[in-house]
Amino acid sequence: MRNTFNAYIDGFNLYYGALRERPDLKWLDIRKFAASHFDDVKLDKVYYFSARIKAAFPGDTAPERQNQYWRALRATGVTIVEGKFANPPRFLPLSTALVEQAFRPQPEPPTDAFQIEVSKLFAISHPTLPEALVHKQTEKGSDVNLATYLLRDVYKYELKFALVVTADADLESALQLAKEEGTWIALTAARRHGDVIPRQLSRHANFIEHIKPSVLANHQLPNALLGLNGKELTRPKDWR
Repeated sequence: MRNTFNAYIDGFNLYYGALRERPDLKWLDIRKFAASHFDDVKLDKVYYFSARIKAAFPGDTAPERQNQYWRALRATGVTIVEGKFANPPRFLPLSTALVEQAFRPQPEPPTDAFQIEVSKLFAISHPTLPEALVHKQTEKGSDVNLATYLLRDVYKYELKFALVVTADADLESALQLAKEEGTWIALTAARRHGDVIPRQLSRHANFIEHIKPSVLANHQLPNALLGLNGKELTRPKDWR
């Protein structure tokens, strides 16, 4: 692995940091995007760490779109390493007594009586906050998987160059250990405008950059391509 580099992609960090509000960029060619980061070192393995999403409501097609995208990534040689979701309903405290801020979609129209009842809840629970039963999906395992694969390649295969796409500060130790072993690390973070890359990560990287939408736009998959089974895969219509 002395003349090659591997790419380790935090799928959910990439999605929430750069793609969620940009459907036109979601059909991203991860392999070509990764390859663009080194001019004189050839790309070898590309690992994409994510988890399968579940339908949030009847008729939700998000899982189908994700599956289509994963099949396209595999067709280009990307290895997908799956984590999992933990999504049990749980009680969490409300942070505001204002109906228009506490609920989405907002009640139509938010009646005075409704607002009065919500305010009563805050008065009754004082000094703590009233709680609501919510459905919260929490992705598990991807950060651990990324760290594990990176350090395996560093120690077992003497990886000398790595591209890590994440802004997850929990990966600090993995980057630190990799750099201490002599691995040259390019850290690329998907962050919303104004956000900064956590210092815990940046101090263990040799090269740092924010992902720009223009770069993502220049590395999109073809609108149609063949999957590993020979069947055509097409870009979801609402990703155009």
